[in-house]
Amino acid sequence: MADGTGEVWPNVFGLWSYRQNGWDWKAQMGTDLFAAGHTYHAAAAPKFAALQADPFILLGCLDLLWTAHGWEGMQRFLTGAAADAAADLRTTDDAARIAYFVKRLSLAYGLDLAPLIGHWGFAVSDASRALSADLPPPAIPW
Repeated sequence: MADGTGEVWPNVFGLWSYRQNGWDWKAQMGTDLFAAGHTYHAAAAPKFAALQADPFILLGCLDLLWTAHGWEGMQRFLTGAAADAAADLRTTDDAARIAYFVKRLSLAYGLDLAPLIGHWGFAVSDASRALSADLPPPAIPW
C-alpha cells in the first residue's frame, strides 16, 4: 500500500473476522469506528495526509464499500494479494502500489473504483483509471 496506509489492513482482517464469526466488534473496536472515514469521504476534497495520519480513516472509507457491495470483493482482493505475496510478486514504489490497489480492488468487486479511490486522495494515474473505466461505478455517492 501507499506509504502511511498499511496500518489499516490488520484491522480489516480483524473486522472481517468479527463479522464472519457473528461477533459484536463494537465492544472491542468502538461504536464510532468508521466515523472518521465517513466524515473524510464526505469532504469535497479530502486531504491524503489526513488519511495517512489516521489508519481508521481508510477503514471507515472501506466500510462504505463493504456496506454498499459486501465483503466478497474484499475477500477476493485479499486472497489475490496473499497469493501474489506468496509468489513473491512485489511492487516497487507508491505509484505501483496504488495501481495494484486500484486494479485489483476494482476487478475483485467488478466495479470502477478508480474515481472513488482517487477521491480518497490516492494518486490514481490515468493508466489505472483506464483499466477499470469499462466497469460500472460503485453505489457510493460523493
